[in-house]
Amino acid sequence: MPQETLEDKVSKSDKTNIWEFLVSAYSTNKTVKICLGLIGHGYSYLGTAIVSGIFYLSAKTLGIMTKYAAQFLTNPARCLKNLDLKDKISETIKFYNPFGKYRRSTFMGGTLSTVTYFTGF
Repeated sequence: MPQETLEDKVSKSDKTNIWEFLVSAYSTNKTVKICLGLIGHGYSYLGTAIVSGIFYLSAKTLGIMTKYAAQFLTNPARCLKNLDLKDKISETIKFYNPFGKYRRSTFMGGTLSTVTYFTGF
């Protein structure tokens, strides 16, 4: 059995979509800022978690809707021809997971937001 080379592994790996990377970084960054701001104003931790969670899910939903709308507007025939609803649902669920494929952008946004909040930069 032939051994898999590094080149084969790289060519098989999923390419990171820049739009999804930016949506993950933005949503996490703003979620952490909202959370820290509400805690700073004296709101409860539960209320802060609920508001931050709602914003996070809303930003992710808007990002994925924009992606699918842009794909449809640029090439509607291809979108309708390759309409695999099960695949789209699976891809969308993976997009909401903060520890999934886009964890690096999620942690980057949260870390930068926290550091700028406490340092003032």
